[in-house]
Amino acid sequence: MIQDIDFDRITERYRAWWENEMLDRVCLSVTAPKEEQCPLPTPVSAEQLLTDPDYIVRQWNAQISNTYYGGDALPIVHAPGSLLYASYGGQAKCASDTVWVDPTILRVEEWEGYCFDIERRRMKSILCCVKCVARVFTFARDARRSLKAGNCWNG
Repeated sequence: MIQDIDFDRITERYRAWWENEMLDRVCLSVTAPKEEQCPLPTPVSAEQLLTDPDYIVRQWNAQISNTYYGGDALPIVHAPGSLLYASYGGQAKCASDTVWVDPTILRVEEWEGYCFDIERRRMKSILCCVKCVARVFTFARDARRSLKAGNCWNG
């Protein structure tokens, strides 16, 4: 589970790596499926699979819980589907495990009239999902640090 990851140690090791230094060993990330797997949530629609923050948080939580993180491995969470193109004006169509965006742009000249708009529904959906996932997993990381430091909450 995410609670078993020593974020502080791993962060320290990655910072040293970026500074072209080494603490006690090289950075090494190992991931593998755990033997016992919790079931992934089942979406009620393709739209929910890619745009519902509650579903996406439950999905990522299950996937992270089903993965062993060894060495300096950290959970990686990304925005659902490739909806960024839709935020430029393409029309997204959700399928069971992907997103198709029409029209397909084949030549640079076809981009005329397309522009990034953070107010588009798909872009708002992406941002909402990413923020929700970040809040949940940041909370889990911070709770782990707090418990490790001996702090407790009442209730």
